Amino acid sequence: MEQPIGGAVAVVKQPGLVRVVEGGVGVIGVGAEGEGLEYTWERSVSGGDWVLVSGGGAELTVKADSREVAGRYRVRVRSGKYEVVSAPGEVVWVEAPVVRSMEPSLQRMEVPLGARFSARVDVGGTGPFRVKWLRAMGAQGVGDLISEGSAVEYVLGSAGRGASGWYYAEISNEAGTVESARVEVAVLEAVGIVQQPENVETETDARVVLGVEAKGGGTLTYQWYRNGVAIEGAVGQQ
Repeated sequence: MEQPIGGAVAVVKQPGLVRVVEGGVGVIGVGAEGEGLEYTWERSVSGGDWVLVSGGGAELTVKADSREVAGRYRVRVRSGKYEVVSAPGEVVWVEAPVVRSMEPSLQRMEVPLGARFSARVDVGGTGPFRVKWLRAMGAQGVGDLISEGSAVEYVLGSAGRGASGWYYAEISNEAGTVESARVEVAVLEAVGIVQQPENVETETDARVVLGVEAKGGGTLTYQWYRNGVAIEGAVGQQ
């Protein structure tokens, strides 16, 4: 009776996920046990048929010359007449991040002291992304890092006096880095009366000047009232 050539073959480590960028290379591999092993790599795109990929042993080097290298990869491992097929791994073509929009879209935003502020970026490209949120003291220049991770939204629960500045995000992956637009946040103190108008006794038809002293962030505006009715044109501090 003819004996089978070779011996049992086992895959002990399946192909994994490999991310490649244009012009780079990636290596996808398999771990197998057996004698005199031979490897035949195959690729499938968008769930289509498996086609032979030239070259490769236990590891296959993928040159990222075009997006066509992306897809699922598997390998047939043979020892004589014995053969086993690995589970599929995947090669992903990584697109550089692109900022599609930034919210708020205003160039300047006034936030009351103690109020909540949030900013969000809409990002295109291939994730996951590394996201840094920064605050600068001007419209140009590098800001200080205030948050780092994967969150495309930054939330400041209570704006303090030191929270004013230009906020923006820096998004990156293996293919590149991009910055969002900047939004200036001005934290304004609540309006308060420092000195109330004083009572005045006057004669009929005499000229009377009333004044008030107020404080608060931003540009203060005034409107005087008499008996609950706005006085037309009385819009100054006096």
